[in-house]
Amino acid sequence: MHPARLPRPLPARVLANGVWAAGKLLLLLWPRPQEAASGRSGGGLGLHSAPSSSSAGQADGGLARGSIGTVALRGRAAAALRTLLASVPEGAAGLDPQNVSNLLYTLARLSERAPDVLAPVRGGTNAAAAALDAGGAKGPSHPAGSEAVRVEELALVVLRESSWKLAQFGSQALSNSLYALAVLGISPPRAWMASWLSAAASQLPLADPQHIANMLWALAKVEYHPGEDWVLAALRAAALKMPAFTTQGICNALWALAKLGYVPDSPVRARALLPLLTGLRLAALLNRLEQLAELGELEAAALATALQSMARMGLRPDGLVAGWTERVVGNHLAAATGLRSASRPGGRQTWGGRAAAPRRGPPEEGIDESAAGGERRAAGRRYDARAARMLLWSLARLGCPVSDDTAGVLALAAVARGACDGGASSGSVGRDRAAASGGALEQAHSDCEREALMSQARDVGLALWALSRVLKRPSREVMRQLVRYSFEALPAARPTDLLGILRAFAELGFRPGAPFWLAVEARVVQLAGSLSDEQVRLLLAACHSLRHPVNDCVLAVLGRD
Repeated sequence: MHPARLPRPLPARVLANGVWAAGKLLLLLWPRPQEAASGRSGGGLGLHSAPSSSSAGQADGGLARGSIGTVALRGRAAAALRTLLASVPEGAAGLDPQNVSNLLYTLARLSERAPDVLAPVRGGTNAAAAALDAGGAKGPSHPAGSEAVRVEELALVVLRESSWKLAQFGSQALSNSLYALAVLGISPPRAWMASWLSAAASQLPLADPQHIANMLWALAKVEYHPGEDWVLAALRAAALKMPAFTTQGICNALWALAKLGYVPDSPVRARALLPLLTGLRLAALLNRLEQLAELGELEAAALATALQSMARMGLRPDGLVAGWTERVVGNHLAAATGLRSASRPGGRQTWGGRAAAPRRGPPEEGIDESAAGGERRAAGRRYDARAARMLLWSLARLGCPVSDDTAGVLALAAVARGACDGGASSGSVGRDRAAASGGALEQAHSDCEREALMSQARDVGLALWALSRVLKRPSREVMRQLVRYSFEALPAARPTDLLGILRAFAELGFRPGAPFWLAVEARVVQLAGSLSDEQVRLLLAACHSLRHPVNDCVLAVLGRD
């Protein structure tokens, strides 16, 4: 479909339905992405389920995605979608609430499932958003038939034209619209948000539980605090619909409240939160999660989000249900990784029917090659790395006990390498290097590899920090693997990550071997100019705790000779 053949202007309903249909077709045809841990939200991230779709539906289909005909159809659908998107600014004024919701939601789904389709129309919009906030901006103009529209600018045009219509939106359209903006990473203009909050407040009593949970989640993602009165109104509306809330909805609502800084530090706040916690019978929720874990039906995302929310709000599950954390995390991990957990005399849990070897003095640095160690490494690779990091952080913050082996498998899963390492990607990179002219590909791969190593250093530091908080005697094979991962990442480690790794080893009482220390000293020399006096002091203190004599040359470089 060529832009010049489209009638001008397209009726708003035809335009919105065309975008929705082309988007749905692409979702049916596009290859499904690998289910892997991603850093979509940085820092303390919430895992969420998609909101209820619009009345037209957004279900994925089962068409064959690899045939030549499918590839050709996919290209035509993508071209049609881009052409239609280029026409949206012209017809935005005629979009009704359902059209706005469907259009934004389609963009969000494509951004998650088929980002390459939107790549040619992406770009920054800080200036456009600022202009809309200032008032009087007319938005970007595009020549007829142009496909150079930017997704963020397009969304802002739709927001501007829909701002005065928000009072006509239902709870589903309000929820899906803000959810879509949050997924796209777009912060709506303040004027639009003010209208949205007013409209949503009037719809809260009529909203479904999922709409309420998704509204809170989206507000937290766009980092817009709706105000005390709005949050209290949302909690009161949620209290009336507690039996209909799903476990994921509860977890998302709790995460959002924690992200928005909601703390029950006053009688009013505590009473408002009480229905979500006590009225919902948090103990019953914990029991339900435990039942799902025993059945092997508890998803890693749901458990990680629930524990992270409780950790942020200072709610210790073991205080309500004794021994809950160790049972639930252990059973869930056994089901998720394919390993079986078994109870041993004295309450020690084992994996794969093997007990961890007792420690006899400081273990040497190396790579564990035992059968049990191999099972743990394989289990770690099968588990969601992002969920593992969230669980480790939450367990450490809550101070909840888990078995050595449970924490060990989580630690190995948390430091799983990224796309630049291993597997088919390394082989294809090698072939591409041999065939490519110049060093552009090698440089790109080198940058990607360095970024992956920096992330690995951070993840290893998190895993070691968490282990030092939840374990007294970490298993030897897990520690050997973490030393290896640390050794690999040290050439790209930041000063804070390097210091965190050393201090965690010191707290765990584990002394790595000579190859590790050679890599540490080499990295210290590289970072010497960027280390503060306090960092140098802490670094030398950690080396002293680990009984490692720092090389005189390194001390001279640090100015401590």
